[in-house]
Amino acid sequence: MTGDYPYFPYLALYIVSATLWSSDTMGATHWILNERDGVVRASSEGDILKSDPVLSILTKTNSPKTGNGRKTKCDQCNKSRSQGLSPVVGAVGPTSLDLFPAPQLTCGPSINETFYDHLEGIANREYHPTFMEPDVEMLFKKSEMEDFDLGLIESNLRRAIEESPNSVVICNHIGNFWRIRGSTYHSIECFRKVLHFSPNDADALLNLAKVLFNLNYIQDAVYLARRSLEMQPSEHNCWLQHFTLGEILRANGDLEEAGIHFRHVLDLNPSFELAQLHLREIGSPSTSTTNTYTFLIIGLLVVVVLATVYFMTLTSEGRGTKSTRMQLWVEGKRPRRRPIT
Repeated sequence: MTGDYPYFPYLALYIVSATLWSSDTMGATHWILNERDGVVRASSEGDILKSDPVLSILTKTNSPKTGNGRKTKCDQCNKSRSQGLSPVVGAVGPTSLDLFPAPQLTCGPSINETFYDHLEGIANREYHPTFMEPDVEMLFKKSEMEDFDLGLIESNLRRAIEESPNSVVICNHIGNFWRIRGSTYHSIECFRKVLHFSPNDADALLNLAKVLFNLNYIQDAVYLARRSLEMQPSEHNCWLQHFTLGEILRANGDLEEAGIHFRHVLDLNPSFELAQLHLREIGSPSTSTTNTYTFLIIGLLVVVVLATVYFMTLTSEGRGTKSTRMQLWVEGKRPRRRPIT
């Protein structure tokens, strides 16, 4: 066939070339990648986005997600970044990272991600103020009368972390050391490292809950404290988990549940006076409405059972009397035998 039309292949090639030449050649040039922001931008103004739906999708900006997919409060994060604010009342000024930029004692390089990074208090860790916890010294003492040398503790921890850089126990200790010094950022980083290697570590969860509670991240603290209580091994005493959770719930206004945890503390550690003080201050919710209804229901059940037993006894006695009367009546109707003569 091509022999009859020798110019047909050239004509077909010309048509295809003309089609390609007349098509829109902006397919690879009407968008650019903004490396600084990490997003796709249109290279020029106009109706490009309307004519190219794929580019419209690429250039849309979405709220970032963290951890398990929970969205962060970007407005508050941006405000914290710009002004150095924190939920702590009156916390305006330099952050703990500003005051302790490059300490000699750390838990090593920062961990990229943990299971708990979606919590707001952890996501904003770089912008938290300092918060000193002198009571944490008791974790490093064998007795209350023992002298506490913070410099000696620091040197011992530095030597220990060099020997075992991924030890969860040592990282927990370093995190508590920074709680004493007041660096919330470095303490959170140490507890994050522990939870990276051991996501269910009850001690790290409890320590982190306490740090975020002091920074007024109440919901995060409640979540971590409950998690710590769930993960505490059954053979270990969990009175400290109950006490910490009771303190957080009381600050959140949940006095009834807080009272339950404080009573658990006294069951496990009867000599702990702070739990007794909390119970006195919140009015000891042992006489709560729930308990009142419980006792009322139990009392009603007891009355119903006693009444049922009483009526069953009367019924059985009535049946016994009736059967006795019937037996006497039958014996009275029975013909008497005549004596044999």
